[in-house]
Amino acid sequence: MNPLQLTMAYKFVAMMLMLQEASFFCRQTGLPPGREFTESDVRKGGHVGPYNPKDFGGSIVTDDYFFGFGWGHLANFRKRGFMPDGPDSAIRERNLELAKFASLIDTNGAYQVATNWLATLGVDVPALEGKYRLNFIQWRYYPKGKDGPVIMLPVYHVEWLGFILRTQPNRERAVVSVTIFGATKELVEYHVLDDSLFLRPRIQIKDAEKLLSISDEEFRRFDALQRSNLVVEFSARGDRQPALHDPELIHPAATNPPARKKEKEPLERPPARPAK
Repeated sequence: MNPLQLTMAYKFVAMMLMLQEASFFCRQTGLPPGREFTESDVRKGGHVGPYNPKDFGGSIVTDDYFFGFGWGHLANFRKRGFMPDGPDSAIRERNLELAKFASLIDTNGAYQVATNWLATLGVDVPALEGKYRLNFIQWRYYPKGKDGPVIMLPVYHVEWLGFILRTQPNRERAVVSVTIFGATKELVEYHVLDDSLFLRPRIQIKDAEKLLSISDEEFRRFDALQRSNLVVEFSARGDRQPALHDPELIHPAATNPPARKKEKEPLERPPARPAK
């Protein structure tokens, strides 16, 4: 078996498991579409990662969302189109549009919403707060440059910081982050880098060798029921597996500086998002 040569049957089962998890994610956070995702929702740009019994990975792209998976967990989410990638004129226009909205929450409300979502998604919030330092960022816009007046935008970024880079042990970075549009209390972006924080069992494909032995020719002959049965037969939820998504990352020490609010350098653009 060559794990780099995935069969259609394996890709189908993996994609359906990711769609199921994406549906659960949207239900728990109150995001549309309010129904189960199906194959018809998948757009170009997603992928199924190579077979690894300890690391189920991949991604899904829909019209509205990006979902990223690592170590069997949905660890990255982004609402597509919330902010343009460019050019600068489009970003300025979007900032001015956002400035017209009144926020329904402040930083305390953003913290409450973020921790509620994390808990319902199966993240161990007490462990998170014991390991990492809480920080808040409210997006802001400088229409006349950094030396001019500032417009506070109704977008809140709640993050927990820690020292998790092997090559830069003194560099603090966001380990978990949740970005919220305060005008609607809608989730915009979500990232969890420390896999040990997940209480929800990870996605796992059992008997993968048997699944990979199904030829593409045979799979093409399967009807809808047979394909659905494949998902039931080969899906499994494994035990929690403490691991971090990036091989450069390490588990931090149990103690961190006390939580405090911290201002970030002025930004005209929102905080940079990870590449797909």
